[in-house]
Amino acid sequence: MEEEFYISIIVSILCLLSYFLYCLNSTVEKVIGNLLTDLTKKLKTNKLICFSFGTIYSVITLGLNYTFNIVSGLLNANSLPPTSALFILIGSIFGTTFITYILTFKYAFLISIYLTILGTFMFFALKTKKYKDIGEITIYYGIIVFIIYIIYKLSQNFLIPSKILVTLSVISTFIFQNNTFIYPVIIALLSHNKITITLAVLILIFTNASLSINSYIRNTNELSKKTLFIFSLYNLLAIPIFLILNKNLSLNTNFQNTYFIFTTIFIVLFIFITFLLNPSKLLPLNKTNEDNHMKLLYLDNSHLQNPYIAIMQTIKEILRMGKHAYKSVEKSLDLILNFDYKIFKNILDREELINFLEREITEYLVKLSNMQINEHQSKTISALYHIINDIERIGDHAKNLCELAEHKYSNSLSFSHEAIVQIKFMYQNVLEAVEYSLKSLENMDSYIALKTIELEGKIDKLDKHLRSDHIDRLNSEICFPKSGAVFLDIISNLERIGDHANNIAQLIIEINNRLSK
Repeated sequence: MEEEFYISIIVSILCLLSYFLYCLNSTVEKVIGNLLTDLTKKLKTNKLICFSFGTIYSVITLGLNYTFNIVSGLLNANSLPPTSALFILIGSIFGTTFITYILTFKYAFLISIYLTILGTFMFFALKTKKYKDIGEITIYYGIIVFIIYIIYKLSQNFLIPSKILVTLSVISTFIFQNNTFIYPVIIALLSHNKITITLAVLILIFTNASLSINSYIRNTNELSKKTLFIFSLYNLLAIPIFLILNKNLSLNTNFQNTYFIFTTIFIVLFIFITFLLNPSKLLPLNKTNEDNHMKLLYLDNSHLQNPYIAIMQTIKEILRMGKHAYKSVEKSLDLILNFDYKIFKNILDREELINFLEREITEYLVKLSNMQINEHQSKTISALYHIINDIERIGDHAKNLCELAEHKYSNSLSFSHEAIVQIKFMYQNVLEAVEYSLKSLENMDSYIALKTIELEGKIDKLDKHLRSDHIDRLNSEICFPKSGAVFLDIISNLERIGDHANNIAQLIIEINNRLSK
């Protein structure tokens, strides 16, 4: 009966620890979210930065799971090559060696008290939001260290058999997707020789592998799954490699040093394999095109807890929506010049997809806005709402152009050669403006956004010029009045598309201006 009581206490404490680890990670992401924008660009090309980021982030968040979430999100958004992702993941494993040193328990109780007091002072005494967030992080560290200290003491007093303790910790790793629970249990059992150093290291390697396998199973994105599959193979191979090295090199000095030495050898070996074989090319992606399917390709509710990643994925989905709107506008010109029912239907189908994406992305942003987000992320989300609306309106105007083309065809209307040349020229400018606006969103580039704004001014002048030329043609009886009405409606819709491209560009500049402050 007493044993069951203590088991229930341990389970409750593990749940509490999981909650505060989640709170810690959410607040850390809120503080460093703005820095990740610039860092992501470096992660694409610099493997050393990838490795260092994985190491530091796993230490800061006291585990592997949140590093896996960031990597999965970046892969889902196509913002990270698989090899760079592998280096971040390998770096996160190296980070766990530092966690074993950090979570030594000689002064844990005092450290937890000091951290909690310092964090509380910062949170209530300081006025700046950034420092309040740092104070909140410090409080979470204090509470987490205190909870880990309690787990250590309970484990050390052997109120629960060591096998049950280890089993509970391993099960908690699967349930809560974090193996921080295992450190205090292992160190407590080692301090009284209840388990060997070899077994302790094997347990830690096994929980690392189980986290990567679980992350692989939970992921739905093909690129993420294949990258995590390769990383899971690395972790599974670590078990026999450790046993071989331990037998031949006698690594058993103490737990922390043994784990550090093995992990260092393991990492050097697999960095060499990654460079040599480039595993991302061994498992190529299927070439099936799902871009036209009525479903979301990049948004994943599991990444809502990581606002920076969620925003990146949202932008990727918005760009997909924008490319469909661009394609509809482009194809509408073909309809005007040479009507084809197949193209007509294709544009209407695209409009349905654009409307679907507009609804789903908006719903996702509503969920995201209710998460813990910083001020910049909140304003970025607000801007994205407007961008979605502008892209949806571009799709609507493309549909209008499509219907005007059908009306022209059904009523056997024709344009003069000069009118056709002018329509083509205006289309060229409008399509270029839309393309620049989408590129400015994709790269968050104010310079490209300014090009869109310049083009929009040109489009407005062109609209006035074409209307004036049309009146001249009517007066000269070169153009028929019914055809003229369609011509005016076409350039009117094109001018409105230019306005929406301009709106998108203005929003990108606003986002960047806020980020630079």
